[in-house]
Amino acid sequence: MRVSIFVVLFFCIGLNATTAIKKPWVSGESFLWFLKRHNISKDLYFNLPPTDKELCAEIIANSKYTVLADGNNIKQILIPISHKMQIHIRKEKIGHSIDFIAINSKNIHKQVLVTLSSSIYKDMYDKTKDRTLGGNLVSIFGRQMFKIMQKGDKIAISYTQTIKDGRILGSPTIISAMVEVNKNAYFRFRNPYDEQYYNKKGQTTSNFFLKVPLRYNRISSPFSYRRFHPILKKYRAHHGIDYAAPRGRQIHASGDGKVIFRGRKGGYGKTIIIQHKHGYKTLYAHMRGFRKGIRSGKMVSQGAVIGYVGSTGRSTGPHLHFGLYSGSKAINPNRVVRKALKTKLKGKEKKLFDAFVNKELDEIRLISVSNPSYIPHDNISSSCYRDKS
Repeated sequence: MRVSIFVVLFFCIGLNATTAIKKPWVSGESFLWFLKRHNISKDLYFNLPPTDKELCAEIIANSKYTVLADGNNIKQILIPISHKMQIHIRKEKIGHSIDFIAINSKNIHKQVLVTLSSSIYKDMYDKTKDRTLGGNLVSIFGRQMFKIMQKGDKIAISYTQTIKDGRILGSPTIISAMVEVNKNAYFRFRNPYDEQYYNKKGQTTSNFFLKVPLRYNRISSPFSYRRFHPILKKYRAHHGIDYAAPRGRQIHASGDGKVIFRGRKGGYGKTIIIQHKHGYKTLYAHMRGFRKGIRSGKMVSQGAVIGYVGSTGRSTGPHLHFGLYSGSKAINPNRVVRKALKTKLKGKEKKLFDAFVNKELDEIRLISVSNPSYIPHDNISSSCYRDKS
């Protein structure tokens, strides 16, 4: 495996003789068709192991890929498949090589205090220039919270954002948040030990969650962002969960949403992608077939049958590959599903969470008092609060 540092150095060699061009990935284009269009042998794909073939099917439409070329001679191509990993195609003396490498990025910590003046979405965008932060906050607290807010109420958020080359990647991750309604403060915290959201009492508060899309026998392959193989020296990733189930078993929509893709998708075979609220998408792959009437543009409800388990595409047996994305960022579906199951932290989990909460409460208080025009109420402090949610 060639590490990303090598790629950066390689890009710099002969910089004067080459140009780097960014292009959007054509919607609906498969990786095989992309290779053909650039006169690259399809064997580059067919010689990959099954797990890497699946990664080639996870390229997001309209995402920017980079072509490094000397005139009409393409030397390298970098195609992002998530905010952490990219496909690296390089011209060799004979043919081409392909690797899956890490994207050089970093997480930065941000804080914001917003005073409600019109709507949570507009006010949050005006303050942060991020179109997803308001929606993420609503998904954590629930819409009812923001229906009872009045002009002048406050919102304090501590969150992280992934940055690469000065550009924002994916959606922000809210670490802790405070919503003040009629001088009462309500809190949400993202527990670092299971990545679920809880109130200060350790009770689960997530309003957006996805149900497991079928009855399955076992998980045949779990989710993994990156796993470095010590012998092959390659990074492998599996951006989803494989649920082993009998051929023909019904597959259900995990949540309400709009079908934005129905058809064949490279190594995924017959695939459906559903767009949900707040930038979330779910992917259902290797299906035997689609339920009659399911088409691109159709609205579906949580639990509706959308297709049947199969083994189409690059698959070793009947199963459902289930993927969850926030923008272009792959998320472990198992963590989201658990939000519907776990309701309250106890024992050692609760003690660890309480220590985390105390630290985050102090940070939220500091966010609030850092604005000289705002005097926070006593219930924002870590020692005195009246959050009953």
